[in-house]
Amino acid sequence: MSRGKVGIITLYGNYNFGNRLQNYAVQQIFRNRGFDVETLVCEKSRSKYYARNVRRSLKFLKGNGVGRRHVQFKKFNRRKIPTRYFFTKDGLFPSSIAGEYSFFSVGSDQVWNPELRKNERDNFFLRFARRDQRICVSPSIGVAEIEKKYWADYYDGLQGFPYLSCRESEGALAISGLTGRSCAHLIDPTLAITGEEWRERFAEPVKEKDPYVVVFFLGEADADLTDNVKKFASGKGYKIIWPSDPKDKYYGISPEQFVYMIDHAALVFTDSFHVAAFSVNLKTPFYVYDRHERLDASNKMNSRIRSLTSLFGLEDRYVDRTFNLFSEECGFEKADATLEKEREAFDLYIDECTRQGELAPNALPDSKCTGCLACVSACPVKCLEGKKDREGFVRPVLDQARCVNCGRCAAVCPVISLNRKNGEHTEAYAAYQNDVAALEKSSSGAVFPLICKWVIEKEGVVFGAVIDDHQTVRHAAAQTLKGCEAFYSSKYVQSDTGSCYEQALSYLKDGRYVLFSGTPCQAEGLRAFLGKEYEKLILVDFVCHGVPSPDVWSDHVNMIKDVYLSGEDITAVNFRDKTSGWENYSLTVKSENHTYIGSRTDDPYCKGFSANLFLRRSCHDCAFKGTERDSDITLGDFWGADGFLPEAKNAGGTSMVLVHSAQGRMIWNDISVHLTSTSFDVSKYAERSNRAMMISVAPNENRKAFFSDRMTMGTGEAVAKNAVVKKRTFAERAIGKIRRTLRIRTGEKR
Repeated sequence: MSRGKVGIITLYGNYNFGNRLQNYAVQQIFRNRGFDVETLVCEKSRSKYYARNVRRSLKFLKGNGVGRRHVQFKKFNRRKIPTRYFFTKDGLFPSSIAGEYSFFSVGSDQVWNPELRKNERDNFFLRFARRDQRICVSPSIGVAEIEKKYWADYYDGLQGFPYLSCRESEGALAISGLTGRSCAHLIDPTLAITGEEWRERFAEPVKEKDPYVVVFFLGEADADLTDNVKKFASGKGYKIIWPSDPKDKYYGISPEQFVYMIDHAALVFTDSFHVAAFSVNLKTPFYVYDRHERLDASNKMNSRIRSLTSLFGLEDRYVDRTFNLFSEECGFEKADATLEKEREAFDLYIDECTRQGELAPNALPDSKCTGCLACVSACPVKCLEGKKDREGFVRPVLDQARCVNCGRCAAVCPVISLNRKNGEHTEAYAAYQNDVAALEKSSSGAVFPLICKWVIEKEGVVFGAVIDDHQTVRHAAAQTLKGCEAFYSSKYVQSDTGSCYEQALSYLKDGRYVLFSGTPCQAEGLRAFLGKEYEKLILVDFVCHGVPSPDVWSDHVNMIKDVYLSGEDITAVNFRDKTSGWENYSLTVKSENHTYIGSRTDDPYCKGFSANLFLRRSCHDCAFKGTERDSDITLGDFWGADGFLPEAKNAGGTSMVLVHSAQGRMIWNDISVHLTSTSFDVSKYAERSNRAMMISVAPNENRKAFFSDRMTMGTGEAVAKNAVVKKRTFAERAIGKIRRTLRIRTGEKR
């Protein structure tokens, strides 16, 4: 019986023997453990992919060596490597495929080389998959150390793997130093399969009668080296086969023939890691050299060669290009003993990776994690910690050594355990406080302060988002009305919930009312964390456009402090200053002697937020949209009153209030005497005026470019460069409106 399916992600392109053979080896490693296996390839353009294949096939018809190899590799793939192709606009695998596979494997080859295929890095860090599905099998970074400019990106990507491995010892040390975690130094998968197995499976001979030496260089082979090899071969009566040269007749051989060729060579000369690895495995005498690259020096393969020859006690076979005292005697005794031990370590690593539980920690693709941190709060052994990723968003990071695989983290994840409990009809109201002073302090209609007052008068506790002295947005608790005032205005930053879930549980156990206000995912996170219903728990969420990056906010507010406030300490921040009107709000930041006012259309942060440039990735596929929610009350701005419900419009702001539960209706009945309110049909309103209730906002097409640019040019300039909204044609606008309407009416999320 199959144990499930594994998808292999590796470098592709059908141009390299080592690449095809390591791909086959990884496939066999998982097949030997009872898995069905496919290799996955993602391309940006279907038409370009097929055009490239046609061009290479035409070269075959002309007798071109590149064309011959291409045809042989295509035949090899059909015979040996089942492959599935995806075509996406950005060339990245969709997260939807996570449900089709048990695991995804990345490696071996240079999938983590910082200079290769930078736009596909998310694929090679398996970001589309759940954390418990990610396995790295001897990936190569190809360099001795990772440059500082890549640290943030690599730290974030590497932390997504429960177990880490690398093919080079220097690479393993670099990964450990960067992540603070252990990284196994593993042999290449081609070495995990014995020489006898390769001979049995790859017995396609090369038709060469004369004894020969193999010269295989992926980089440049200089004249001195070539002359030395020719003199040696001539003196011994050996023919020279050069299968890396497109002009050589052996350039177009199959991968099976390539293995046979290495196995039967008298001597091998190479700068290729995989050719050297096969020489060790098949006990073929060899010499290996540094690679002279045409690319940037940082892409040299030297660390891989040093690691290979050092591991197997074959340092004397790693020579410089002036060496000419060649010998066909190669002592493989230590290599054989080492290989046996290394294969045991390799097998133990793979077995450990494939024993990850179905509900293991962080069992979500990065694009789905909301950062609510319910899992961190729920972990009984505290092996999860909230840490910032490369974009500044906090997400859970696991210390695998401390994990007991209890599954508690997955059980409380609101995305994984999403289970709607409310089946009650939602009542909808447009409302605003009759107290003008209260309206001025709130973002819209000042309904939330009345809910807080209701709880405080019952000696309850209120949790909400505050801006602390460091201008960081975090959740805090308040037990007085004065303390609640910090919660009243909007904060367009993702807040850190910290220990609020544990605190809320403690207060509920003491029999106190607890009001928790936050994003829909945070409210669902608390409900899942609690694990049962509490009579005195009140959940208030809001209509959420999406949460921006805390690091982007930090950059922007520090710029405001330095440039506009003369470096003075900030005394107040208001994301929704209504001085110029509720609908024309501005971002206001004050110090003792200065004030910064940035309008919603001119301030870089506000512009980037409106353009969906730096929202959390999960916000673009939110699991918590809709009018029927598990919270007691949902609040939002009642935008579009002019065209939908003119009598509800108020210059100081109008709130939209959705009442979902009996608890919510009790509170609404008590506080509505202080409000001017009008009921309305929420389904019609959502369709016409507030689509953010129903569908997720689309990511800005420049989102990835923004996060890259802000590291070098700062937030303001990065926003100016990337927050460009492409003007759509009339037809595009009409089609978009039809699609949005259909999504809203069917309840589909984007």
